[in-house]
Amino acid sequence: MATLTAIQPTSALAQPVGSARHRMYVLVVLALGALLNTMDQSILSVTSPAIQAEFRLADSQIGFLSGAFVLIYGLAALPARYWVDRVSRRAIVGVGVALWSLCTLLTGFAQNYPQIMLARTALGVGEATTVPASVSLLGDYFTKRDRGRAAGIIQAALQAGLALGLIGGGILASRLGWRSAFYVAALPGLVLAALALCMREPVRGSAEAHQLTRPEAQHAGLRAFVRLLRVRTLVAAVAANTFVVFAQTGVGGFVAIYATRQFGLDLAQVGAIIGIPLMVGGLLGSTLGGWLVDGRSRSSPRATSRLPWWRALSARSGWSRPLAQPRQPYFRLRSFYPFWPATWVCLACSL
Repeated sequence: MATLTAIQPTSALAQPVGSARHRMYVLVVLALGALLNTMDQSILSVTSPAIQAEFRLADSQIGFLSGAFVLIYGLAALPARYWVDRVSRRAIVGVGVALWSLCTLLTGFAQNYPQIMLARTALGVGEATTVPASVSLLGDYFTKRDRGRAAGIIQAALQAGLALGLIGGGILASRLGWRSAFYVAALPGLVLAALALCMREPVRGSAEAHQLTRPEAQHAGLRAFVRLLRVRTLVAAVAANTFVVFAQTGVGGFVAIYATRQFGLDLAQVGAIIGIPLMVGGLLGSTLGGWLVDGRSRSSPRATSRLPWWRALSARSGWSRPLAQPRQPYFRLRSFYPFWPATWVCLACSL
């Protein structure tokens, strides 16, 4: 965390940073990073039945794999955000992508449960560093007028990564073995790490209408952290996201195991049943939602807060409904439920 002193108005409207071509390059690199970020996570979910069978693991041990990743991810996020305000963000993205890609590769090479646990734990460190750096870069490359659309593209990439990990990971695991899914997922990240280092580091706050009088980060100690906890909107957002991650990790981590046991589906079928609706709904809802938020924010300052509220309200049972179905046809049908909240949430945001 850092304290940045602001307030020297320079112009009524902020100007975009850099050329349009380079901004597009940055957006593509960050979107690909977001896609690979979630793809690495979802591959473990869809390949967990095969991993469980090979190493003869209990369900609790599979749960510990996901839990260890989320725990380390959360613990590493705070120091990562601290350094994002102080060092080169493009370097953080590049190193983070390289680290998590290496950990994904090592997951495929693992020969026992402790080795998989170690790889997934280190994966949490790598992925925790890239998210805050990407968000910070996005804020400095795009003005408030365009930021919602850019963020929508990043969010769509996150959803696409989840879907591709499920679909592609399921196909590879069923045909070539579960290890092949991790090998294939690791290679693009190593290339992307080099591309991230080609991004230019923008001046912090350069896309804002009010320039920072002191763009360098100051010392931020415990008092500054406590002051953040007094921001009710921030606390509410963190609490809400905590419950969302709890549900997604807990339910999503076992959906493949449940489907293979309950209905006898193979990994390719499970990946397609869950991944295709997630892909369609995520791409449509996130991208269209970003455009609508940008449009509404010109007339309503509360537009940016309506999207997550409606999304949480509509998607409250999206993951749990498929698991409540006793027969396979209903399981397939209910798997399309997460598609609907992502679409009509955009309509709600335009009201």
